[in-house]
Amino acid sequence: PMMASAPPAGEYPGWKIPPDQNGWVWSHHAIRADFADTLQALERMVDAPNVEPWEYEALRKWWERVSSNLHAHHDHEEKLFFPKIREKVALPQRLTADHKSVVEGLNLADEAVKKAKDVEGLRQALSGIKAVEEVLLPHLKEEEEDSLPLMMTHFTQKEIQPLEMKMAKTFGWVDLPHFYRRLGDEMAPKKAHAVKNLGMPWFIFNAQRKHFLRYDVEYGWHIRELLDPSLKPQYDQAREEYYAQSSRCSCMGGSRPKK
Repeated sequence: PMMASAPPAGEYPGWKIPPDQNGWVWSHHAIRADFADTLQALERMVDAPNVEPWEYEALRKWWERVSSNLHAHHDHEEKLFFPKIREKVALPQRLTADHKSVVEGLNLADEAVKKAKDVEGLRQALSGIKAVEEVLLPHLKEEEEDSLPLMMTHFTQKEIQPLEMKMAKTFGWVDLPHFYRRLGDEMAPKKAHAVKNLGMPWFIFNAQRKHFLRYDVEYGWHIRELLDPSLKPQYDQAREEYYAQSSRCSCMGGSRPKK
């Protein structure tokens, strides 16, 4: 295929949704929010007069989710979307090179977070995650400005849907809540976007609703507490209520972690 540049922003006849509502772009927004929040939390921790043991544990749990999400995101691009786009148009090889650089940096950041047990360890984690972000943010922007428009120009939404279905089959219970975490607690905007722009049947979304609270309990509340430790008591109480309900009804989806 010939190299091609993305067309000017405009209409894409084969698509029912605009680029800024595409799941690819929204997954990038989720990643940006993950990094921004994590870095803000780490900057607070580094400057704090005292860091409690629970904060280190919360950081490890939260970052494991962020890292896992980013690895999966890159896998979907490399194994599904990039090969499809390259059937008709060449993509810059630097996109894959960027992925390799991000993964290398991410592995270092993962180790730094795991080892963090004092302020110096937190500084190492902060430095490692910042280094990843410096490569990642321009890369995400390039995909949105070049790769996505090329895909929407050379392929119809119907042609891309089989790839989206393959990707969806790899998702676990945690992925949809993580995708929408940045929208906060209100469910209506999440459902509206999922149904209108992701093409998710409303009853499928409703079936996923229980996972949003489980996600908060196991991941989402951790980053909120790390950003503002004064929230921990209310979230601890909410966790206890959740686990009490879970013990009475398996429909909740989660169970109390073993000590």
